[in-house]
Amino acid sequence: MSTVRLVTPLPRPTSTAAALPTLILPLATPLPTATPILYTVQAGDTLIDIARRYGVSVEALRAANGNIAPERLQIGQPLIIPPPTPIGPAGSDNLLLPTPTPLPLELAGLSVRETAVGSLWFLGEVHNPTNVAVEHVAVRVSLTDAGGRELGGGLVYTALDLITPGGRSPFGLLFPGRPAGLASFQAALVSAEPVAALGDRAPDLAVTEHSGGPAGTLYRVTGKVQNTGEVAVEEVLIVITLYDAQGAVTGFRAQTLHLHLEPGATAPFDVRVIPSGGTARYSVAAQGWRSGGG
Repeated sequence: MSTVRLVTPLPRPTSTAAALPTLILPLATPLPTATPILYTVQAGDTLIDIARRYGVSVEALRAANGNIAPERLQIGQPLIIPPPTPIGPAGSDNLLLPTPTPLPLELAGLSVRETAVGSLWFLGEVHNPTNVAVEHVAVRVSLTDAGGRELGGGLVYTALDLITPGGRSPFGLLFPGRPAGLASFQAALVSAEPVAALGDRAPDLAVTEHSGGPAGTLYRVTGKVQNTGEVAVEEVLIVITLYDAQGAVTGFRAQTLHLHLEPGATAPFDVRVIPSGGTARYSVAAQGWRSGGG
């Protein structure tokens, strides 16, 4: 388990931060009531993209927005993001049980950032130092007081659902406010399994070129991704992770490209990330899905 002690004041972003994939729900001690999350649909967004980003099911997202049809999604349209299933205390019906023996992955780049509206972001990444690809990678984050008593917490999955050997994937949790007595955050890996079957996933993608730098209040990364496999790819997920000079994660974004990419073909990408601190470097990862599954 990794622990992050709070410092005063916490680092603040230079602009109001967007919500990360999972909203923390209260455990034994109630957290301050969160303002409902509203997301504005961006160019290229789909319900699947948005649901993945916030850690909710497509069905729950549709239900929270009047059973909206995917084909009726419009740029600029506001969507209500429903809360994920809460993680309850021991003995509750909502307790998530960890896998019996999670693989020896590493938590890295952990940091806590305060937004301009007083919310707290817990950011980090999972490194896979093993020689096997892993999936279902989940991290449990707990808020504790000075005596180690848990004040609240939640679960989040990594942005990439498959982490290759030597690979990394970011994760992030948004807390709506600071509970009284909060002294530290603790993070622990609770789930990580060897990949048994790829299904329709296509790991044979390579980022052949990329460059990045500040773009106003955002950080912009552009580049090209190539299909190095033997079958066509219909969807590509680009994950950009930002780091400060100490290697702490300061932000990330997962953006889906809907395209048809034949073997050997390349496609451009252009991703803008909201940083929650100074950006010293960034990383790029890509994951794809094959045509027709299987």
